Amino acid sequence: MNPLRQSELKKSHRERNLAYAALWISLFLWGLQAPGGRYLSLAGVPILGVMAVRFWIGFLCFGIYLFITGKFDFSLKVYWKEILFLFSGGLFLNAVTYHYGLKFIPATLAMLVENLAPFFVFLFALLFDKNKASKLEISLLVFSFSGLVFIVAGKGGLTLTSRDFYWGVTLELIAALTWGLYIYLSAKLLKGFSAHKGYFGIINLLFLLMGLSALAGTPFLFTLIETPFRIRLTWPQFWIILEMGIGQTFLAYILWNHALAKLPSTRVSILFYMTVVFTIINEMVFLGFRLNPILIIGACVIMGSAVFLTLKKETVMVPD
Repeated sequence: MNPLRQSELKKSHRERNLAYAALWISLFLWGLQAPGGRYLSLAGVPILGVMAVRFWIGFLCFGIYLFITGKFDFSLKVYWKEILFLFSGGLFLNAVTYHYGLKFIPATLAMLVENLAPFFVFLFALLFDKNKASKLEISLLVFSFSGLVFIVAGKGGLTLTSRDFYWGVTLELIAALTWGLYIYLSAKLLKGFSAHKGYFGIINLLFLLMGLSALAGTPFLFTLIETPFRIRLTWPQFWIILEMGIGQTFLAYILWNHALAKLPSTRVSILFYMTVVFTIINEMVFLGFRLNPILIIGACVIMGSAVFLTLKKETVMVPD
């Protein structure tokens, strides 16, 4: 083989492996998100106020990072239409419906419904793109979703008579649709950023999206204020929100969007199912949840699909 070609292949494989590593870390961090949000909601903390604080923490973290590195890029204003649409129709609406839905249904069920997002990604790709998903990816999508069905059964099924159930599921369905839209549109935009703007183009985009979301969520901050000199948070609750802001809103988004820039969006969206497995693990650790054989089967089905996709070699790095 041509030495130059061999070097390019090694670089391509290294970038792919790093992208998958970043993806798995982001999925683990997001697996902490639902149990943390559910815990705060059950403790009576206004969950939309938590969302607003998370956005402000993420915005400040991205700003500090760009300030330290000196990599602010003000040329992104040419993408203002795409940025506004990603913010309003994707990121912010997803955050509002996802967080508010945690008031009504358990964390794992919320993640289950939001994990319908890959189906919306496939639908958008089918409707608008020439490159269709492979039969293997579609099969693994269905196979992974069957694992989610096992998980629901393992948690005792669905309580269809509860009004909270309908409210929660409706909100999380909207969250799934908006998250699928965000994945689909941001993947297309980020691949262009990766080629022309590089890594810091992605960071600047996230900085702008978090800033817009923080501003839009500012009115919800007042739900956390009990009196002018007292905030409705205990220290443990404060540390949970801080972790959610730094871990899930800053680090997870950096790693997730890096993966989106390097890997097919349909494949990334299938791997998003792993957040349900990580959510179960964190519910066991923090909420005292106990496993049972049906849950183990569902988790193994999802993990098997995820590991297979991760290890399967790709002939093209960015096929979207």
